[in-house]
Amino acid sequence: MLLWLLHLWAQPPVGARLDCPPPRAGDPYDPGGLFNAAEIAARWQMMALASLALVVALLLGCYLLPRASLNRGFVVRWWATLGLSGVLCLFVPLAVGMYAPVHARAGSCSTRPAAFLAELPFELLLPRMLAGLVWGLLAFAAVSLLATALLGRWSGAGGFFHYRGCPWPRWNPGQG
Repeated sequence: MLLWLLHLWAQPPVGARLDCPPPRAGDPYDPGGLFNAAEIAARWQMMALASLALVVALLLGCYLLPRASLNRGFVVRWWATLGLSGVLCLFVPLAVGMYAPVHARAGSCSTRPAAFLAELPFELLLPRMLAGLVWGLLAFAAVSLLATALLGRWSGAGGFFHYRGCPWPRWNPGQG
């Protein structure tokens, strides 16, 4: 269940195919090999943990940087941080997928039997990116609700105490 919450619907792909290197002259064409499944699962886990760390950092920045009581500025900042959380969590899988090395499974390509470095295709990252967008929005809202409910009881919790009872900020335009 915990893995489902971290990844939403974008679980690590099993049996992800890759294009094998071109054959030498006279050798038969290889239709495709496989990525190393353990490395892909590790990258998906890295994406989830990086997204979680990002959401927590954004939440701490939103609540703990200002020192004023609940006002329109906090409400605008909360909604902006919510949107920023979703957008940044959209790009975390792309950054991790492009910069973390993944290898082909040894023996899966006849043109190059040893494990070799391979890039994850964008089509493989796209479902995880979309899940990251939704996950970033949901996680920020859920962690905000949880943090204000738990930490808002303690007066030394800074912004969590000042903004307790306000996990879903809104303002009355007539009051400024």
